[in-house]
Amino acid sequence: MKLAKCVGRNRFDQMLRDRSGVAAIEFGIFIPILLIGVIIAADLGTGILQHIELTGAARAATQFAQVKRPIQQDFGLIEEAALDALSETDPEMLGTVTVVTSLACECSGGSAGQCNEACPDGEFRETYLTIQVSQDWNPLVPYPLVDWPIQLTGESTMRFQ
Repeated sequence: MKLAKCVGRNRFDQMLRDRSGVAAIEFGIFIPILLIGVIIAADLGTGILQHIELTGAARAATQFAQVKRPIQQDFGLIEEAALDALSETDPEMLGTVTVVTSLACECSGGSAGQCNEACPDGEFRETYLTIQVSQDWNPLVPYPLVDWPIQLTGESTMRFQ
């Protein structure tokens, strides 16, 4: 009986000391974590790239507005320039893109004013054009605790006068 206990105990001790297969177990634990990290990084990377493209389109539209200023608040050509800039980088984005253009005026003293009225006391009127290009972004994987879609917005502002 003692011999059987000794043999059984030796085998149990051998199993506890045996390190073969540990790398496979570590690999099996680590790979899913690494894969999840790669998917999240790629997903967020596409969102960041999309935001950069929207901002680039807004900047292209403001550059166009510097050359071809809007007449009587007709922003059609400027908004078209933003969409043209997007079509050059990613034509698939155009279907869901929203371009909003606004004009704001401010007197040199800091008070907001109407664009069609003169500033009081002969102050200089500053006119600002803001272009916002936005689009909803849906990730590849729906993440918990996050409301989807997220609206990405690229914005550019320039001063006319």
